[in-house]
Amino acid sequence: MISQILTYNTAQYLYCLFFYSFCVQRRIF
Repeated sequence: MISQILTYNTAQYLYCLFFYSFCVQRRIF
């Protein structure tokens, strides 16, 4: 249960890191 949530968060984090430039281009923080 906890591991599932952790894996989901990690995947989202890695995705954001991998497509960081893309995220920045789409959404300027």
